[in-house]
Amino acid sequence: QAIAEFSLGGVILAANENYLRLFGYALAELQGKSHAMLVDAAQVQSAAYRGLWDCLARGEAVSGRYHHVTKNGDRLWLQVSYSPIADRDGKPAKVVASAADVTG
Repeated sequence: QAIAEFSLGGVILAANENYLRLFGYALAELQGKSHAMLVDAAQVQSAAYRGLWDCLARGEAVSGRYHHVTKNGDRLWLQVSYSPIADRDGKPAKVVASAADVTG
């Protein structure tokens, strides 16, 4: 399973080897960068994309199939489950994403 952690604003905090291999990046290339670099530019501008991060910031889990782009420009369809992780006060603090390549 490909796993990554994001801030509530979509900044990449960490990623496992499966996630890195899926996109063709080293951790140093992704860490501190926006999730937006992994999706098509038109998608980033969409209301659906903004809505995804709004839901996560409210603490709502989101899952579905999403179109992503690798480092070399290949396009992937991923089944992703985004799960907000709460801090000690019960407020959303970060997001963990679990992804599987479903490109057919």
